Amino acid sequence: MYLFLWISIAVAALLVLIAVGAFNRLTGLRHRAANARHQVEVQLARRHDLIPNLVEVVKGAMAHERETLEALTAARRDAMEALHEGAGSRASTAAEGRLSSLLGNVISVVEAQPELRSLDNVQALQEELSSTENRIAFARQHYNDAATAFNVAREQVPANLFARANAPAPLWEMPEGSAERPKVDLRLGMAAG
Repeated sequence: MYLFLWISIAVAALLVLIAVGAFNRLTGLRHRAANARHQVEVQLARRHDLIPNLVEVVKGAMAHERETLEALTAARRDAMEALHEGAGSRASTAAEGRLSSLLGNVISVVEAQPELRSLDNVQALQEELSSTENRIAFARQHYNDAATAFNVAREQVPANLFARANAPAPLWEMPEGSAERPKVDLRLGMAAG
């Protein structure tokens, strides 16, 4: 009789430990995914901060491209608003895609104008923007990895018993049309060879 009681207590304690471990792992993965999402937002904000500098430096030399610069400024504003409403949402993804496309257009125009390419400020800003775009891509990939780990753990037994308390983490999707977007060559006036 006592043996059965001790075995029952041991089994119950083991089940409680397994449940607590699963819950804690799920909580840790949820926080890791949230942190990764915030890192994407930091990099997007960095890009948003660099764009006005590029516009100001290029504005004088690109008077004929005024519409492009105004569209870039408007796209930046829309992307910042969408980011504050929720990074990774459809609106945010669309706004960031439009911003990336217009930014690529401005960089292409700069590349086509030797007087702009030779300005140290333009070169430094292009380098910063290129670096930031790489950071954004890395941060998005890291977030998607963290979100996937969380979503998988959320569906596994016994964590799925607690999953109702945690919504799945949405993956960061590519903006529509981004697969067709041309690559921008940011090499500053270097001839291939």
